[in-house]
Amino acid sequence: MQDRHKPMSLYRPFRQIADAISMEGIAVLRMDDQGTGCSGGNALENVTIQERADDSRAGVAYLKNRKEIDGEWIALLGLSEGANIAPLIAASDPSIRAVVMMAATATNGYKIIEYQQRRKIDERSDLSETEKEQEFAKSMRGLRRALARGEGGLWFRSFIEYMPLPTAEHVSCPALILHGDKDAQVPVDHADLLAKTMRTSGNEDVTVVIFRNHNHLFLEDPNGNRSGYAKLLQHTNQLPEQVLSTIADWLGNHLLGD
Repeated sequence: MQDRHKPMSLYRPFRQIADAISMEGIAVLRMDDQGTGCSGGNALENVTIQERADDSRAGVAYLKNRKEIDGEWIALLGLSEGANIAPLIAASDPSIRAVVMMAATATNGYKIIEYQQRRKIDERSDLSETEKEQEFAKSMRGLRRALARGEGGLWFRSFIEYMPLPTAEHVSCPALILHGDKDAQVPVDHADLLAKTMRTSGNEDVTVVIFRNHNHLFLEDPNGNRSGYAKLLQHTNQLPEQVLSTIADWLGNHLLGD
C-alpha cells in the first residue's frame, strides 16, 4: 500500500520533502496511489506502471488549472518506482521543467529482482557460498516458471518488463538523480547509467548525487540490508538534512533561479 505520506510504516519522507520544498516557496502536490489513502480506483497491484504515470499526468493537469500555480514551472519528484514514473511523464510532456529521481532503476524489474534476491541471500550467515549460489538459482528458477505460467498481477508484470533507459533518452529537462551507496534494492550504479543515457541523448543538465552510507530509503545505514529496516526505523525515521537540502536547493535553483 502506498499513500502520499510514506513508503512504509513509521517513515514519512514525502511529508519531509514537501516541507523542505515549500520552505523554498514552491507549491507541492502529493497524491495517494489508486486504491490507497483517499484515492479510489483499482487495487494498486492491478495498476500498471504506465497507468500510474497517467494518474500523475492527471495531477500535472490539475496543477496547470490552478490559478495560483504557474503551469510553466512544474517539476516532478519520485522515489523508487516513482523515480521511474517521473521520467515517463517528462519524456512525453515538454512543459515539465525538472525531475528529481531518487533510487531510480536503469534495468527491467527482472534484473532488479535478481539483484534483490542475491542481496537477501548474501545476508544469510547460515549458508556457505555454494549454498547461497544454489539458493539464488532456485529462487530465480521459481520466478521464471511463475512468469511462464502467466502468474503475477498487472503491476508486477509491467514492472518485470519495463525498461527505463529508452525513456531516459527522451528526458530533455534538468534532472537530479540521487542514490544511496548502500541501496540493497536498486544498484547504486544505476544512477550513473541513467545519467549517461540522458547526457548521451543531449541533456546537458543532469546532476548525480550519491549519498555515502545511505540505503534505499535514503536513511543513514552502514549496510543497507532490507532485513534491518524495521530495527533502523525504530530510532531513525527522518530523512537526513543533507538529502533534504540537496533536493530543496536544486529545485529552488531550477524553478526559482534567475
